[in-house]
Amino acid sequence: MGRGYGAICNECETHFEVNEGSGMIAMPFHCDQCGKEWWWEFGEGGPMGKEATPPKCECGGRFTVDAPARCPQCRSKDLRRDPDAHEVMYD
Repeated sequence: MGRGYGAICNECETHFEVNEGSGMIAMPFHCDQCGKEWWWEFGEGGPMGKEATPPKCECGGRFTVDAPARCPQCRSKDLRRDPDAHEVMYD
């Protein structure tokens, strides 16, 4: 089961959403260099049925399930949960 939640960057105070974990039809990967999110779709209509590896990120990094989420503004990995944001569970 995956989840989406609000995060705040401890470096620049940017508020944004983070997605983690697999759902039934897709799962988010993050770029190992910039943190950009890319969704891997399962099944015939999605990339899993068409290619063996995720695409390269436009920054030159690669999308991987092991890469941490990063701030979209400053790329920091130093994040905290936003206590005012909702958490969403997806399956």
